[in-house]
Amino acid sequence: MILGEIIGKTSTTEFKFKIIKEAKKYQYVKIPAENNFVFAQIIEIEKNFEGTIASCIILGCKEDVLKPLRFPLNPGTKVEEADESFINSSLGLDTQKGAFLGTLEYTNLKVNIDLNRLLTKHIAIIAKSGSGKSYTASCLIEEILDRKIPLVIIDPHAEYSSLKKPNTKEKEKLKELGLEPKDYSRQIQEYTPDVRINPEADQLKLSISNISSSTLLHLLPTKLSNMQTGLLYSSLQNIDKINFDDIIISLDTEETHAKYTLMNLIEQIKNLNIFSEQPTPLQEIVQSGKCSIINLKGISPEISEVVVYKLVSDLFEARKFGNIPPFFLVVEEAQNFAPERSFGEAKSSSVLRKVLAEGRKFGLGVALISQRPSRLDKSCISQCSTQLILKVTNPNDLRSITASVEGITSETEKEIKNLPIGTALLVGIVSQPLFVNIRPRKSEHGGQAIDIVGKQNKDENLQDRNDMHDLLPVIKQKLSLKEIESSSRNEIREKEILLIPCLFLQLQKESNIINVLVNLSDNKIITSLEYATGLQLPASLQLSESQLRVLKPALSLKKFTPAELFNKSKLQFSEIFEVIKNLTEKGLFVKENNFFVLNKQLQIFSDIEKYNCNVKPDYTKIKYDKKLEAKYKKEDVLKLLSQMFQIMSSKECYLEYFRISYKEPVGDSK
Repeated sequence: MILGEIIGKTSTTEFKFKIIKEAKKYQYVKIPAENNFVFAQIIEIEKNFEGTIASCIILGCKEDVLKPLRFPLNPGTKVEEADESFINSSLGLDTQKGAFLGTLEYTNLKVNIDLNRLLTKHIAIIAKSGSGKSYTASCLIEEILDRKIPLVIIDPHAEYSSLKKPNTKEKEKLKELGLEPKDYSRQIQEYTPDVRINPEADQLKLSISNISSSTLLHLLPTKLSNMQTGLLYSSLQNIDKINFDDIIISLDTEETHAKYTLMNLIEQIKNLNIFSEQPTPLQEIVQSGKCSIINLKGISPEISEVVVYKLVSDLFEARKFGNIPPFFLVVEEAQNFAPERSFGEAKSSSVLRKVLAEGRKFGLGVALISQRPSRLDKSCISQCSTQLILKVTNPNDLRSITASVEGITSETEKEIKNLPIGTALLVGIVSQPLFVNIRPRKSEHGGQAIDIVGKQNKDENLQDRNDMHDLLPVIKQKLSLKEIESSSRNEIREKEILLIPCLFLQLQKESNIINVLVNLSDNKIITSLEYATGLQLPASLQLSESQLRVLKPALSLKKFTPAELFNKSKLQFSEIFEVIKNLTEKGLFVKENNFFVLNKQLQIFSDIEKYNCNVKPDYTKIKYDKKLEAKYKKEDVLKLLSQMFQIMSSKECYLEYFRISYKEPVGDSK
């Protein structure tokens, strides 16, 4: 369709034309030129006495690729509307296998980008807070998950957990684009350094066995003097394998007051409780078709930096040696993990700079997501050959973008300041900068602000709802209610599907991992899933460190003498008798002749292996009549059990339970 004809002065980069048919700002046009077409875009429309005039920039002459114009266009030349196939081929969009990010602004043309190029050359997603950076990142993550590419997400605010739930709110919008709501719960596993803060995630443990002396030096919370550094290296010479306790013992033999500072620093690293000789396997974190979310919500910046530094270092080394498959790393709030040097140095800065510089050679792509690009390390952002830029208004951030991104003009900078929420400027992977309306997510968005007033009303309504049908982490019964009904000899009078609030825990007892399910409505370890019955946990135990050191071996021995406890507790022999006396007075130990035995209330811990739960909770759509109230806090359960065992992971969930009453058989009499 002819839109108009060129008027006035022209150049090799721009021209104007008088509109004779309807045209829009940012619309793409083509102009015949010898055997090819010139590809251009309308950047402004204005009216004067001559009529409606469109100002255009020339994007190039379309051959195999877009090439600069050598001669200006002739006035009077017809300007045509560019069709979809011409736009696709000119912009280098992948219409077949590309990742669908959204639609080209002011058109219905789908923007599909070459995912292989994107994932191997790094990407930066930049926007001011609330402008849709996490939403945009999640759309990209969905495309990656759909193609079964391994993902690791550094998630400081637990924004990406919502990928587990389908976006039912925008079902119609998705349908218009040929998409459907989708949950990715089966592909996602969450990890956290502290399950007490994030109980829905599994415990993340980092390897201590591969820590070198230089790595240990980097992990310390403060910079050492030359003397302290020498002292540390000296203490490590007598240690074959890094162990924090051994380092402290070795330092204690040194005859200098400087040792006490070092011992304190090592103790601080030890107390982070994130290093283990049995770390979370890297092959578990990086798997084909899986996404591992490192949930750092509520974790201090100091610990978060250490986690990112050590985990990314280990993953990078594993990838270099081919021990894990190629994967994509997403770093949310990247300015905190790799800050511009004028804002200080994070523990994780060095490894992120290294991965961004070298990762492409080993099939490790990175996405940096930031709301403050001016505070993000310049060497890191410069390694990102593709940028998705949403609304940015801070002058320092705008200057940073203009300085680091090719193709950003002063006109484009103005547009970035005024971008509507959900529209992004795509630069790098396409031949020309594109304004893209980001598509709706297939999964639920979890980054929106909390509606405090509305939440109260919503929570109240949920309590009143009957016949509920939700996506929840549930341990289901082996037999369905229908199967029970069909197999029952007696007629069912009443039936009710209840959801019992529970806490699913992985506990380590010596070398064994035991799964237990605790009923949060009655504080019992469930022993029968079918009947939801269990054994009562004791009330909170207020025990000192020395008492715990005696109690733990007692749980294994069950029947014991003071001498046996002495051998296992590593306390002084004189202390043992005092501790046993205290525990006996508390009623936890019972004296039987020359032996002591555990009180019955503690035998549940001694026999914990008997109550192993073989079924893990899984996210599922479930219909139910009622949720029972959690009368006991998960924090209290964790506090109690953490005194007895090492808690590897914990997850709040529900146990499906059928409350059934039967009619009396005909002929029965009372």
